[in-house]
Amino acid sequence: QSQNAGRVDAGGLISEIIEGSREFVIARDLDVDLKTDIDQVMLYPDQSVPLSLLAAEGATNMMKYIGAPDGKKPGIFAGLSQEDGRCKLTLANSVGGATPAESTGLGSDLMEAFAIQLGGDIVIDRSDDSYSMRIEFAAQDFEHAAQDY
Repeated sequence: QSQNAGRVDAGGLISEIIEGSREFVIARDLDVDLKTDIDQVMLYPDQSVPLSLLAAEGATNMMKYIGAPDGKKPGIFAGLSQEDGRCKLTLANSVGGATPAESTGLGSDLMEAFAIQLGGDIVIDRSDDSYSMRIEFAAQDFEHAAQDY
């Protein structure tokens, strides 16, 4: 028996993913301003797994494409919240002055597939000095699988 009825703290998972991905920028010897606003969001594994995978791919991209706009300190933001049954994940980074890395597009395809699993759409905002990705989706209740007798 579990107190959370099988749900997982997706906020805790996202926090660990963001902290773990800092190794990318540490390896590049960058001093990064990391800001987070991650709430405890309890989800069933059917949603916490694709959300975590989406966040891991998004965090990798944030670290890969980070830059410092106009000589300022590079910045990263990660947020997760839940309100009225709707969850929102936001990942953003500064990009000014970043040297574009080569991309196969596989990461974008993966994130889109995870968004479909969550029942949400990814919204991307780009400017000269920032990039952000946001997904909103409804937190689902557990549904028992239909049994064939």
